[in-house]
Amino acid sequence: KTLPKVINPGHIKEYEISAFAHYLLNPNPIQINKKLVGCEVHYRRKAKHKIWQILPGNFGKSENGDKDQPEVLMPQCETKMPVMNDGGLESHLNNLYSLLRPYDPIFKSLSNLDHSKIYDIIGICEDYGGNRSWLHLRGTIAEKIKYIGKFIFRPVNVILEKAYIADGLFELRGFKFGSFDPKKTYRLIRFNQDGKKLAYVLTSDNKLEYWIDDISLLNFLHLLKHSIDNNMSFKESFSQGVANKIRPLKLLFNSNLSIDYSKTNFPKVYENTLKMYNMGVQEKKSLLESLKQMQYGISLNYIPRTCPEEEVLYTSLSVMHDIRALEPLKEHLPKLYNEMSKRTFVSEAGKFYLLDTIKGSQNVE
Repeated sequence: KTLPKVINPGHIKEYEISAFAHYLLNPNPIQINKKLVGCEVHYRRKAKHKIWQILPGNFGKSENGDKDQPEVLMPQCETKMPVMNDGGLESHLNNLYSLLRPYDPIFKSLSNLDHSKIYDIIGICEDYGGNRSWLHLRGTIAEKIKYIGKFIFRPVNVILEKAYIADGLFELRGFKFGSFDPKKTYRLIRFNQDGKKLAYVLTSDNKLEYWIDDISLLNFLHLLKHSIDNNMSFKESFSQGVANKIRPLKLLFNSNLSIDYSKTNFPKVYENTLKMYNMGVQEKKSLLESLKQMQYGISLNYIPRTCPEEEVLYTSLSVMHDIRALEPLKEHLPKLYNEMSKRTFVSEAGKFYLLDTIKGSQNVE
C-alpha cells in the first residue's frame, strides 16, 4: 500500500505514539502462550437408520452436519503447578511431574482412538482465571493426536489475529514490556478523505507500516493516557510491567460500567466538594443518580511474577466519568459543576474526569 494523496492538508493531525500504543493499534497477528489442557474429538455422524441415506436434501440431518457431539478428553491429574521462589524445589517437582505425566489416562484414551471414525480434533487451552479457548490444529488426524499427546499439560504457541481481540478488549501478552523504551516513538497520521476518517502509522524511516483498521481505537489511547496520568495505582502497574515485576494480561475499556455509589461511599474526588457545599438530601440523591450515568471503566489485569503460594490475578481500574452526566446539576449546583469541570480531560474521546480508582485481587484457580 502507498500513502494517499491528501486533498485538504488542513485536516491532517499528527501524533507521536509509544511502542505500547503502536502494539495496541497494530492490525497484524500476535503470538502468545496458553496451556494445552485437553481436546475435543469430533466423530463423523453415525446414520441412525438406512432410510436417512435415501431421503432427499438435508432432511433428517442435524445442525452439526455429518458430525455427532464431540468427545472431550481431559487429564485427570492436577495440571497446575504453584509459583515458587525456590528454583531448586520447583525444578525437582517439575521432574517428578514429568515422570508421572505418561501415566495419566488421557494418553491411553488418545492411543485407543479410531482414526477412521474421527472428523477432527481440536485442542482445548486454558488461560489465566480458568478461561478456556479452542486451538485449531493443522495436519492429519494422526498428526493432531500426536500433537495433543506431546504438548498436553504444556504451554503452546497460539496465534491471534491482532492485539485487539474483542469489543474494548486487548490482549497484552504479545507485548514485551521488559524491553519497553519510552524514547522509542512512532508517527501516527490522521486525516479526512472523501468524508472518511483515515489513519496510518509510519516506520522510523517514514515509510508506511500499517493502516489503522478502526479509527475509534484512537479514543482508547486518549482515555488510557488520561488514566495513566491521573491514576497513580494504574501508572504504577504499568511501571511494574516494564520492570518485569508483573505479567500484564488484558486491558479492557468498558463503556457500560455502572457503579452505584448510593450503596457505598462517595468517591474521594467528591469528599472536599461535599464539605464545601451544604447539600440537601434531594441534591445528594440527584448527584448520586448522575454519578451512576455515563461511567467509563479502564481496567488492567495482571499477575505478579513472584507469588509465595498461588498465582493471584490483580485488577487496577480507573473509573472515568463523562462531564455530560452532570449537566442536570448545572443549574442547581453550579459551583459543584464548575469544580468538576476543572478536572476534566478534553480530547477527541470526549470530556472525562477521573471519578474513582479501584484495585482488587482474586486467586486464579
